Amino acid sequence: MKLIEKIKTERLFFCGSMGTMLEPVLMQGEMPELINITNPAFIKKIHRAYIDAGANIIKTNTFGANRLKLANVGFSVDVVVKAALGAAKDAAAGKAHVAMSVGSLGKMIQPVGDMPLDEAAEIFAEAIVAGAKAGAEMILIETMGDTCEIKAAMLAAKENCNLPVAVTFTLDGQGKLFTGGDILTAVSLIEDMDADLIGLNCGFGVEQSLPQLRELFEHTNLPIIFNPNAGLPQLIEGKTVFNTTPTEFTGYMQQAAPYAAIMGGCCGTTPEYISEMIKSCSSAELQKKSPIERQIVSSYNKAVVLNECTVFGEPIKPTASIQDDVLDSVDDGAEVIVLDINGYDADASDMLRSVQEVTNVPVAVIADEEIVNNRHYVGKLYNYRVGD
Repeated sequence: MKLIEKIKTERLFFCGSMGTMLEPVLMQGEMPELINITNPAFIKKIHRAYIDAGANIIKTNTFGANRLKLANVGFSVDVVVKAALGAAKDAAAGKAHVAMSVGSLGKMIQPVGDMPLDEAAEIFAEAIVAGAKAGAEMILIETMGDTCEIKAAMLAAKENCNLPVAVTFTLDGQGKLFTGGDILTAVSLIEDMDADLIGLNCGFGVEQSLPQLRELFEHTNLPIIFNPNAGLPQLIEGKTVFNTTPTEFTGYMQQAAPYAAIMGGCCGTTPEYISEMIKSCSSAELQKKSPIERQIVSSYNKAVVLNECTVFGEPIKPTASIQDDVLDSVDDGAEVIVLDINGYDADASDMLRSVQEVTNVPVAVIADEEIVNNRHYVGKLYNYRVGD
């Protein structure tokens, strides 16, 4: 049975942390992804330990396998990713599914940062194409803290493979993404771009993530992944130690079980954590709920539910003074900026980006389908309605 079909019918379990398991063999400053090439037997040993613990989805050692982070190591993205998938598939041997881990580029994407969306999507695509060719069964975009980067990674996945796509993001202690968005902001983008699964990973620890998981459950229609840390790390006698034991971790994961269709671990979790969790949670039932029906418009870090007394600004036409016009609309109380770009011949994506440089108020666009039929309008970072 294909992985996406299993997700619909049974509870599944991810493995735990790759980085924690690699710590004994990593040289100072060495990239974890290079171990796929220099010591593939050790990578296979880690995967097998998690499979023996009961995990039925393993994450590849490719979190940082992208052009930017591999620039000076002497190996191409294709070579590193192929080695990682080879090790994972050999270890899985039909006993577990293989998800390709795709992590952050370490760059901020426009309009928040300097990297263009197209460039970021191209970098992600290079790795994802290599993973799909090498036999990945899922693309797991994880530890994301920026909706703009989520969008770039999802574009890369959706445009370059037919695999299930999962997105897990990480939140601070106030339930915010790194760029300021909340859970609803992330949900609106990820759902609108047709992800197959959504979830939380990493973060401040499993106990702190439980309220965030419950909030995510209330906001999303997608199956949820929950891969939290084993608490917070501490440096003791030169070794990184996490402050949540396997038994404590399992207790918290029992509380998470009604909300998460797929459960696993992130930083600090080992096969011992995963084994104990699976023994305690494998028979737990998922809480059922009715589908959520609503319309949301969102910027990179702010979401507005359209049927909750939303105040729309007067439609604004693209002009040289568009930023001033937008700020005037915000000052007048607009919760959603409305841009009318019908007949606009220039690059509308540049114009929209200039709007988001001066405000985080969500934008709705009045335009015909031809204008908005490009990747810059996919998802909830830029929203549109056809016609008047």
